[in-house]
Parts: sequence; structure tokens; C-alpha cells
Amino acid sequence: LCPDEISFDAFKTELEAKVKELNEKYPKTMPLKISSGSVFIHIDQDTKTHNNGCDKPVAYFVIYRVKRIYRFSERPQIEKKGDTE
Repeated sequence: LCPDEISFDAFKTELEAKVKELNEKYPKTMPLKISSGSVFIHIDQDTKTHNNGCDKPVAYFVIYRVKRIYRFSERPQIEKKGDTE
């Protein structure tokens, strides 16, 4: 869940950095590839550079925008704004 586009971009940037780090750390494995759209991020093993020519899914993220945040409190509201009881 992302509250806004900036949070989505920050999450995607972190994933891109991690994918790059893993590809550099494990050069003998099939490289990871990240792709994204407005509401999704996919991480796949890029097998198109190898013999069989298809991608193997590693992780799929579907992003939902947060519309409201509800908070639970065990303390009842004693005083409301503008009202005194």
C-alpha cells in the first residue's frame, strides 16, 4: 500500500538498487530484471539472454493507493474539537 506517487517511486528505486546489487554480487546466476507500470512492479530472472528465451517470475508487487487511514484507540475521545462536555 502506497499513500502517494512519491512513495511508489521511492519503493521502486529501492527495489532497483537491490536488484542491481544482487546482479553484481551473483554474476554467474541468471540476472534479475525489474519492470514496472503505474500500479505494478515485476522482478523476473532475465532468461531471454539464455537458451530458453522466457522470463522466470521472482516477485510481483501490485500497488494500491491508500485512500484513508483508520486508527484504533482504546481511550474514548473525551473532548471533541469545538465541543466541551
